[in-house]
Amino acid sequence: MEGFPRKSILNNLLTGLAESRDLQWLEKSHSLVELIFDEDKHELLKFETLIYLCFSLAKYGLPIPASTVLRRMVETEKYPPVTAWSAIVAHISRTASGAYLAAELILEIGYLFQDNRVDPRKKTNRPLLSMKPNTTVFNLDLAGCLLFGTTRKAEQLLEMMPRVGIKADSNLNINSSLTVC
Repeated sequence: MEGFPRKSILNNLLTGLAESRDLQWLEKSHSLVELIFDEDKHELLKFETLIYLCFSLAKYGLPIPASTVLRRMVETEKYPPVTAWSAIVAHISRTASGAYLAAELILEIGYLFQDNRVDPRKKTNRPLLSMKPNTTVFNLDLAGCLLFGTTRKAEQLLEMMPRVGIKADSNLNINSSLTVC
């Protein structure tokens, strides 16, 4: 067979693979998504399908594929809202390598918003602004970084927060005092 099936069939297939909870099928779904992006056919993929797949990959212990799909979404300007990608970060941060990877992801996304680069008054920036990191996503990964001893990444996250307009809350003060220890 040459090419890809119709958009609806492709997205139903990816959703079914994500629901399978089988690591082999999850890896195959990630490979299929990568192939679609590599062939510049990303318009075949629904936004919701990508978020669901990314969440499933993260939930079942595949942080690298989950972060790759999330990065591909940002590259193609399919910006997931912060509530969606913070849930993905929560699952990714459950392992040492995942916490490090999640910190890199937050720093990359935070860089887009650093020093007020995105004008909130423009309507075209609304989808991007819905993705802006919040205190919750920082706290989720800070906890993972501190739990697994990647304190340098935790420090970088703490340094990024004021640059993207995030103010410290009481939970963050606990985390930042742990970083100093």
